[in-house]
Amino acid sequence: MPKRETDEGPKIILYEMEPTLEAFHRSTKEIRGIRGVVGSGKSTCCIMEMLFKARAQKPWRGVRRTKWAVIRETFPQLRDTTIPTFLQWAPVEDPRFKQFGSRITHAPPYVATLKYNLDDGTRVHAEFIFLAMRDDADVEKLKSLEITGAFINEAGAVKRIHYDMAYQRCSRFPAKHEGGCSWSGVIMDTNPPDDESWWYKIAEIEKPPNAEFFCQPPAILMLPPKSKDDPPQFVANEGQGPYPRAENVSHQNKGYAYWLDQVYGKPIWWIKVFLMGEYGTVASGKPVYPMFQPYHYTDKEVIVYRALPLMIGIDFGRTPCAIICQLSPKGQFRILDELTTGYEGCTSEERMGIRTFAQQLLLPHLRNKYDGMNYIVVGDPAGGAQNQITEEDTCMSELRSLGIPCEAAYTQNYEARLGSVESFMSTMIDGEPGLIIHAPTCKTLVKGFQGGYKYAQIKVSSSEDFKREPDKTGKFSHIHDALQYIAMRAEGGGQVRTAMHGNSGMQVARKVIRRKSKAW
Repeated sequence: MPKRETDEGPKIILYEMEPTLEAFHRSTKEIRGIRGVVGSGKSTCCIMEMLFKARAQKPWRGVRRTKWAVIRETFPQLRDTTIPTFLQWAPVEDPRFKQFGSRITHAPPYVATLKYNLDDGTRVHAEFIFLAMRDDADVEKLKSLEITGAFINEAGAVKRIHYDMAYQRCSRFPAKHEGGCSWSGVIMDTNPPDDESWWYKIAEIEKPPNAEFFCQPPAILMLPPKSKDDPPQFVANEGQGPYPRAENVSHQNKGYAYWLDQVYGKPIWWIKVFLMGEYGTVASGKPVYPMFQPYHYTDKEVIVYRALPLMIGIDFGRTPCAIICQLSPKGQFRILDELTTGYEGCTSEERMGIRTFAQQLLLPHLRNKYDGMNYIVVGDPAGGAQNQITEEDTCMSELRSLGIPCEAAYTQNYEARLGSVESFMSTMIDGEPGLIIHAPTCKTLVKGFQGGYKYAQIKVSSSEDFKREPDKTGKFSHIHDALQYIAMRAEGGGQVRTAMHGNSGMQVARKVIRRKSKAW
């Protein structure tokens, strides 16, 4: 066991394995990941796994030699979090280890060397190279390395290109003529990332045969609400629900209160990710819709009234998207589908013009799912500008030529646009929210509501502030722009233009009556 000197003398640091961590250690897979809540001991688990593998490496000429890359997104994160945890379990500056040549550098690039003797007469010699990897160019730091294995700390924050290169550089040290590797591979830990992340794709979709992923139980549980008006309530996970009890509780000074005390003032998406261990979007700025709640979306089927028109909002540009909605007879704004094509920074293959979008995505979707229904289409007012396509054509004229009579939203003013969506969200209709989203077919939109669509953070002197308009970068702004355009139209009611594909007729939609709750 690792030891360190104190005023009272040598102190043994005991490592106790929780059930999930023990399963992680017992696995022999080359690729292993562990996902869990904050404070669950997953980083310590990965550090101990490196130490276990260094000790178990077969000796060559009496020395058990391994070399490891320890990866995190930034150098400050390495310095302030990863390295202190590493030194707790591998105290290379303890005199008992320094006497054998153990040491660590205290400036980038950080390198730690751990050397000590075993009772069988062999010596452990393990080298740990700490690397910050945030940008694609940082992959160059790995290309010349020959390592035994890699530990990616908070892997959800780094890119797949870094993971792929780390795995490629494993099993190269020691060389075959110097005994080779007893084990090689990549171990990782993370708080739950987005369900569109590379971690999710590998762990939940691709599932390569040489990989195994572990999920720790939640630290807290959310009680079922007695009514939709009740705020969420949380209790400690002591094994009373469908999950095993929370892990690493005994090593927290406050016990379960460590997690329960973090609930206050946090949005529901933050609680679900960091305290309940669920996949989800993590927002770094200020959410545009802080009033968004779980009752605003559902996995259950949302009724489509085929006698009433669909309402379609479109955002143009080289990454066009559409949101398909409907007003129920009582005025509930129902969001049925989203169609997206990419976002700022996506590859050229993911981009398309509005005609291609309409022909390949929008019209086939309407025919296949909503055949025979009329629809109202409202687009970005900028879609009427001639420079959107050519001097002669505009996005709206392109749609009209395909039989889609698109009209421009009446304003680009952010306050008016956001106010329309908020108006539906703050409305209650016969005990149901005025806005409801079919989550399985509107994943990008829901993630935007949960915090992905945000006001970007800016720094003013030593304080932090936020921009006055929502962030236009990333994949969430386009679909929310489309929603806002059609939400403004839905608020108006009255006479609207509808069309079947290839038929640009005029019809009148019945005016809806919206009922607002006084206590919502």
